[in-house]
Amino acid sequence: MRVITSPERQAVEEVVGPLPAHLSEGQALAALVQVGREHLRERSLDSAYAEYASHETGDDLEHVRSNRARREQRERRRSNDEHVAGSQR
Repeated sequence: MRVITSPERQAVEEVVGPLPAHLSEGQALAALVQVGREHLRERSLDSAYAEYASHETGDDLEHVRSNRARREQRERRRSNDEHVAGSQR
């Protein structure tokens, strides 16, 4: 990971951002800990979402669809109102 062109370093930099050219052992360890922390966070979110999704019912899905349709309708109305107001100028 201390070699700038190593695949491991590139993979770590994808998660934590650019690392210093002269990476110390402490910086390397801190970056690896951050990568591990990110990985664990993503896994726990994936697990939590899967658990939540497994408990959704048809009523839940209908509620989501209904809310989405209302939001889209409001957005179309706003867009139309803005268009009308712009053409009156």
